[in-house]
Amino acid sequence: MSAPPAAPTQRFFLDPLVDGPLTGPRVLQLVPDASGPSLWRAWQPTRFLQFRGYPVDWVCPSDPHFTQVPVLAYDLIVLCRLSWQPAHRGRGRRFLAALRRAGKRVLYECDDDLFTRFSFDQQARRTDREASLSDLALAGETDRWALTQVDGVTCSTQYLASTVRRFTDVPVEVVPNAIDADWFTSVQQGVPRPVAGPTVGWAGGGRPGDDLEAMAIAWGRIARAHPEVTFLVAGNQPPILTEHVPEARLYRLPWLPPEQYPAGMAGMDVGCCPLADRAFNRCKTPIKAWEFGLSGSAVVASPTVYGACIEDGRNGWLAETADEWEAAISRLLEDDDQRRWVAGRLEQDVRTKWSLAQHYWRWPLAWSRLMGGGGGD
Repeated sequence: MSAPPAAPTQRFFLDPLVDGPLTGPRVLQLVPDASGPSLWRAWQPTRFLQFRGYPVDWVCPSDPHFTQVPVLAYDLIVLCRLSWQPAHRGRGRRFLAALRRAGKRVLYECDDDLFTRFSFDQQARRTDREASLSDLALAGETDRWALTQVDGVTCSTQYLASTVRRFTDVPVEVVPNAIDADWFTSVQQGVPRPVAGPTVGWAGGGRPGDDLEAMAIAWGRIARAHPEVTFLVAGNQPPILTEHVPEARLYRLPWLPPEQYPAGMAGMDVGCCPLADRAFNRCKTPIKAWEFGLSGSAVVASPTVYGACIEDGRNGWLAETADEWEAAISRLLEDDDQRRWVAGRLEQDVRTKWSLAQHYWRWPLAWSRLMGGGGGD
């Protein structure tokens, strides 16, 4: 008698929007300040996860009420770019020892290279630098020390993970950045265009001038060829822009707190994302292009980092030299249909590929793996 036919192999597919692994340790993230990294790596993921019932909170240790936070009620404590300088390391060791006696695990979280000579050089060359060189050196040493005190690390890219592994033997999990698209666009609701007429914009924090040099040269040429264009600069105000663009053509938008900063990116027809090809920059993620995409801007960006999300001519343009920057920006200014088309493509890509709606579940997965002592990516 022949054997019965084998049952067909059944395959199961998880929909991360429905079946994300939202079981895992109870997590408390400690954030140092109200900054971009806190927003991207703690506030936005926490909001998303709390809404879906996951037990995660964040708190700033400098908050006067921090002593009332039941830290030991959590399974996992995350130091978000947080450490102790030498004078306070005794207190830090006692804090960490108390956590471990209570059976807790401690992680370090970062989304930038804070540890290498490349990081020191980047900060030392910033045009808005206020810290002394000795303070910058101490900051790097302090962050490297933190890596030696924790049970695991989360970070934002594989490139950054390779950098982190030079300074620690603990497991490292990569949790890519993702944007809270609905929150971002809700902040921009009702924000009027800052100026009439076509606009080209840049938004960001302090950085070395050579990150923006090719773009700034192109802006100067476009200012001469297109007198109707206004150049919007949000946040930091890099001096290199004034070297190439007349002051009267620049519209300066102030620093805004993290919970309001999307409003400063509204009304930029062409958004520029320049980034020099340096080791420090290769650890970064293309979040500025995502923000411009959600703001309705057509994007011109450097291949460094942004080549991961900008497909030349489909959802934006890539540029390295001043000539390439000038050509790409001019093309978008002179062709309204193309500008709207590539901007719409990028917005759709952000919402379907890089939104927290698709990726929030990666946080509990990484925490669960690190809590269990496993790890790696």
